[in-house]
Amino acid sequence: MGYVIDKSGICWKGEDDDDLSDFIASQGPASRVTTCRCLSCGEWVFTLKFDDEDGCAERRCVECGESAFIGDSEEFWSDAEPEDAVCPCALGVFEVCVGFSFRSDGEVQWISVGGLCTACGILTLFVGWSIDYSPTEHLLEAL
Repeated sequence: MGYVIDKSGICWKGEDDDDLSDFIASQGPASRVTTCRCLSCGEWVFTLKFDDEDGCAERRCVECGESAFIGDSEEFWSDAEPEDAVCPCALGVFEVCVGFSFRSDGEVQWISVGGLCTACGILTLFVGWSIDYSPTEHLLEAL
């Protein structure tokens, strides 16, 4: 279980995915936050590429190299210009969580992707995008 997020510096810091989950929920409308796990090996540490203009993200497991698109990112990836997620400490390896907010009908309205740097603990919200279609249940499993 995480400790209280350290908000004393320029960047907020945490210790684990509980802290990252709390951070993502505090930064926007996310009412459900899920920790990413590699479907191949079960690890939870990733590099991340994202495009905040096109609203998409892809994570790659540092243990086995397996990659996965987050949410509906694969649909937009070919037009995207993704950049590597990099922490202010200059490293780029993160625990990754995905936040979801919902419309009144229960469909996903917004996806937020954040990371906790495994080197220094800095918490970062990298990208978020709106979802304007339904059904959206499949997005909850696309982590």
